[in-house]
This record gives sequence, structure tokens and C-alpha cells, in this order.
Amino acid sequence: MDQKKIYTRSEFADLLRLSAAEMAQDEDLRRLALDVLVRADRYRWIHQTTWLGEPILNLPQDMFAIQEIIYNTRPK
Repeated sequence: MDQKKIYTRSEFADLLRLSAAEMAQDEDLRRLALDVLVRADRYRWIHQTTWLGEPILNLPQDMFAIQEIIYNTRPK
């Protein structure tokens, strides 16, 4: 039976950075992701997202990124 590794927070952050760098080099993934966005736009996919009941023109992943920026920078 294989043991699953339990990562520390620091190890997990390093793993995520490495994975993101590898993913950025994946041209097939980039092409497929763009295809999904273009095709989904035919159905107004981006317009189907709401935030606290209000429509937003951002992808959900973009909203997570914005939230992380606000959390990490803690603007006044």
C-alpha cells in the first residue's frame, strides 16, 4: 500500500509554484484552454457568474486571484 505524503505548508507552496511553472510551458493545455474560453463565449459563459447576487464580468478563477491579492497586500 502506497503512503501519501503529507506536505508542510511551505512544501505545498513550493509544489504549487513548480506545478504552475510546468503548466505555463504546456502549449497543448494553453491551446485547449483558449478553445474552451472561445467556445463557451458562444453561450455567454462569462456572464453567468455572480458575486453576492451581482453579475460580474470575471471568470471565477480571476475572482479568486483578486481576492488573494487583496488578502496578501491588505490595502488600507
